[in-house]
Formats: sequence, C-alpha cells, structure tokens
Amino acid sequence: MRALIIILLTIVWSAPTAAHGDSVGFRGDGTGVFKGTPPTRWSRVTGENIRWKTRLPSWANASPVTQGSRVFVTSEPTELIALDKTTGKIAWTRRHDFLDTLSGDERRQGERETARIPALKAELEKKQRSVNQLKRDVRRQRSKESAVQALEKAMAALDATRTTLETIKSTYHVTEAEVISHQYASGFVGYASATPIISDGRIYALFGNGVLGCHAMDGERLWMVHVDSPAAHMYGYHSGHAASPRIQDGVLIVGIGHVHAFDAKTGRRLWKTTEYKNFGTPVVTRAGDTSIVVTPMGRALQMSNGAAAAEEIAQLWYIGPLVQGDRLYFIGNAFSQSHARALTLLPGTSGRLTPKIHWDVELPKERYYGTPAPLDGLLHVTTRFGEVLALETATGAIRYRTSETLPKPVEVYSSPVIADGHLYMTSEDGLTFVYKPGESAYVRVTVNDLEPLRSSLFVDKSALYIRGLYHLYRIQAPSP
Repeated sequence: MRALIIILLTIVWSAPTAAHGDSVGFRGDGTGVFKGTPPTRWSRVTGENIRWKTRLPSWANASPVTQGSRVFVTSEPTELIALDKTTGKIAWTRRHDFLDTLSGDERRQGERETARIPALKAELEKKQRSVNQLKRDVRRQRSKESAVQALEKAMAALDATRTTLETIKSTYHVTEAEVISHQYASGFVGYASATPIISDGRIYALFGNGVLGCHAMDGERLWMVHVDSPAAHMYGYHSGHAASPRIQDGVLIVGIGHVHAFDAKTGRRLWKTTEYKNFGTPVVTRAGDTSIVVTPMGRALQMSNGAAAAEEIAQLWYIGPLVQGDRLYFIGNAFSQSHARALTLLPGTSGRLTPKIHWDVELPKERYYGTPAPLDGLLHVTTRFGEVLALETATGAIRYRTSETLPKPVEVYSSPVIADGHLYMTSEDGLTFVYKPGESAYVRVTVNDLEPLRSSLFVDKSALYIRGLYHLYRIQAPSP
C-alpha cells in the first residue's frame, strides 16, 4: 500500500529506483514494477502453475521478498521465516520478541517476570469470578455490610493483580500471541505487516512490538533492538503498524512511533525525530545533493540528522509516497479528501526545502489502500472495491478506467504490481485480476483464485510468490 509515479520514458519505469540502491523490500524496489515473466494464470482447484505451497505457522500482511536461494516472509506475531525457493521447505525461523533485545541480568530478569504471566492470568480469572459472585451477593442484600466489605477487598486484590500483569506486559512488550496468531479480521492490522528489506546480504525485519532485527541469509542474528512503540492513535485507524523499513547509503529508515535512522551494519541509532502515525512507508529522495526522508504526512527530514526541511508538502493516511528520480508522488486519501499530487523538492536556504507542485488533482471519492503501479506513461491506481484507474503521469488526469462488472464484490488492500506488461490486482478474498493495460482501455486477461490474503505479490524472474492467509505459494509455469 504506497503511492508512486514516474515520468515519460518507458525504460525508466522498469528500472529500480536509485533511492533504494540494491535493496529489495516492499514491492521490490518500491515501484511495484518487476523485470520478469510470471504466469498470468493459475488455479487453486486444479493446481495449474502452482509449483509448491507451504503451510505457515500463522497469518501476516507483509509481502514476500527473495534473494539467492531464499524467500522470506513474516508470520504473526513476531516471526521471520526463510524458505528454500526451489522446494518451499522452511530453512529457519527467527522470533523478534522484546526479550531478544536484552542480554545478561536484564534478560534473566525479564525471563523471570514474563514467566509469571500464565499464573497471573489464572489468578486474575479466579479473582474476577470471586468479584462477580460478591457483586451478586451485594445485589441480593445478603449480609449487606459484610458483603460490601468483602467486595471492596476482593476488588482491591483484583486491581493489584491486574496492575502487576499489565506492568509486566508493558515493560517487556509482551504480545498476546495466542490471540494474534488466530485473529485475521479487517479490524486487526497485526504485528507482522511490515515487509522485510534485503540489502548487502542481510535481511532486516520490523514488527509491531517495536523490535527491529538484522540477520544474515543463513539466519545468523547480527543485531536486534527495540525501536519504539506504535503511536496510540494512527491516521485513518486507531492502532497498528504496517510501515516497512527503507535503506539508503547504509542508513536504515524506520517509521514506528517516530521516524528513526539506524546504522544498517551495527544497529546503532543515528537519530530519532518527528512522531510517526502512519501505516504507509517513508521514502528517501534527493534535493540537489542532499538525501531527504519524506513521510506519508509530507514531512521532509534531512537524512543526515533528522532535521526538519519541509512540512505538509502533501498528506496520505493509509499508504506512503513513492519517489522516482527527483519527483515525489502522493496518491490516495487524507482526512476526507481523495487526491493525487506530483512534486519536486527544491533546495532553499538554511537547510529548508521548497515544494514545486507539478500537478494536483482530485480523485473519485473512494478509499485507496494500494500504491499505484506505473507503466508506459500511466499510473495504475486501485480502489478499495476493485476498480482500476489509469492516470496520466504528465497531468494526473484519468485517461481510462475498468468498466466491466467483477465476478463478485471484492475489497482490495494490497498494492498492484506489474510484470511483463501485465497488471496484477489481488483482493482480500484471494482473487487476482490480471489486466493488459492499453492506450485507451484495460483488457482483462484472467481471474485467478487462491486463499484470502492482504499482502502484495512479489515477482522473481518467471516465478510469482504469493503470501496467503495459510500458505506461501510459488506460482510458475512448467519448464518447456
């Protein structure tokens, strides 16, 4: 779910953005445009073009990423899983719990405290039952004065146990794994919604408990830190986390609670600045010779130190902007507006930047949860209910849109991707619509059915990786 646009030349559309270097993360290089020739047809019923599928421990909204012989996915609440690309077998799994960021006496103390949680929960339930019974006694006026005193005493004991339990859970950022692992609903964003990113032979994963980990391709843990906790009230929704990490020039940019920068090699925090209340991912662009971090709410920060360079250049709630060259594109919702804006940040004085607006247009009043995908001078934008709009990159005007009736009502939370001239749009119930964008219309090629999912698709040469609710799939046509 992130916004993007590009300019004119087709070759530019298919090239990785320089802002992310050789990193591979959310939607590949961030554009959602892949160099590859994956199938346009597959079948859950017949198994057509399904090379393998692997059962995963739990659900997640994050997209798969690949490098070398590995494909990586997340799993609720805090697991990073590496699988063999050829066989689909799980190679290793690494948890990212708060205790994993501690060592020595601190970790031993944390282990002792968190080990008390099951007993405290049982004690809390027992005391709650007692309080409920005493409340009934008071209502029935049995030995009223003594019953009231007993109730007050029991409620004080209940509050003390609840306070102890919540203090331990808060101090050690304990995730309710037994709930999260089985709660897949539209009202729950989850902990494992940020897509990992790979750079220089390392994989970085961020989870909603605020833990950020760095691992080698073989699973060796290189470092792990607790970054922050998500903001209590997010833009567009009350809670959760989905913003994926970005890497530029050895600096890891993370948006959770605040905007943070880390040394990607060592895990050392470089700076922490403005509050971050977005589900979308921050991006890195350039203004002259200066690298700039831009948030979905339009705050521009100097990447060297986090200093503010511009504010409110545009605003997005559910997704993030996308950068291409020196241009930024914000396409989606904020507050009650649906809009699209293209701009460039120009250097000013005293480290400040000035936005140059190329175009700013209103969009149809819909929800936009997916970042657009560019192809041949058009931006392909998906709405929540499965309509696709083709915006001209030069002006932002809608050139055409899908017009056919969908097989059934759908909701689209993932971002579209483009490969081999085809656009892939996937709905929450597992339908993937494949279109061939033309000069004046979309031609629907196929509709493919899998299990429910919210993650965006990932293309690796001739293979398509799909992270479903229950399984990871490799979709690939048989070798000739």
